[in-house]
Amino acid sequence: MDKNKLLILFKLSGKFFKRYLKEYFLLLLKPLLIGIIGILSVLLAFIDPIFGIVSLFISIPCICYSFWRGYLITYSLNLASYNFIKKNAVLSLENCYKAVLQDEKRFAMYVLFYALATIIGYIPTIIFTVISVGNTDLATIINNPFDIINTMLPVFIVSVINSLVLLPFLNFSLQAYTFKKDENFIQLFLNCYKKLDLTGFIIAFIVSGFSFVISAVNIVLYFLTFIFINLIVYSVNTFWYSSRIQTKEM
Repeated sequence: MDKNKLLILFKLSGKFFKRYLKEYFLLLLKPLLIGIIGILSVLLAFIDPIFGIVSLFISIPCICYSFWRGYLITYSLNLASYNFIKKNAVLSLENCYKAVLQDEKRFAMYVLFYALATIIGYIPTIIFTVISVGNTDLATIINNPFDIINTMLPVFIVSVINSLVLLPFLNFSLQAYTFKKDENFIQLFLNCYKKLDLTGFIIAFIVSGFSFVISAVNIVLYFLTFIFINLIVYSVNTFWYSSRIQTKEM
């Protein structure tokens, strides 16, 4: 692993963070506010059951809009990162977002592929969990709660191994799509592994592990800091991925 390269990539990510923090926050503000309205509208159901139907018509569209627009804006960080490091051109994030919108339908299909591939990829963990739980004597656990550790430890180990295998795809899937040429979705999946080197794996391990730890410690803290996390994660991933390929001008 090239430690100097790793350090340079994270330093560049820090500069990118300073450049785009304000703009990223302002672009996300509208989707975030609409999402909050959607969540708050659920409270109508507690006032009167009849308002529950009204709240559904408000909350579902608002939350879906908030999630998808926020996701597209966040994905546009890839384009901004590439131009930041490769073209010596600091494009506005809004322009990058407009470019993403032109490919929105195909990108939505790729996101669906990503979700299905992730579910399929975790089938070993799902199967092992079902088998382990099915072979567990509930009465024994009730009498001795510490037996749950013996039951769940193998499940945890299998889950960790499964996650490490999927880590390159989970971490670099959006970069693979950003730098696509004529590949289909399966080929983009494979690109996450073909381009991988030790530095890339370390980056994936660091950023994924950091996000996991924060969300595990306090999910509220994660949501409060996700803007800062995204700016670092998306930029350093793009910086590394772009260094592993030769791509024509985008």
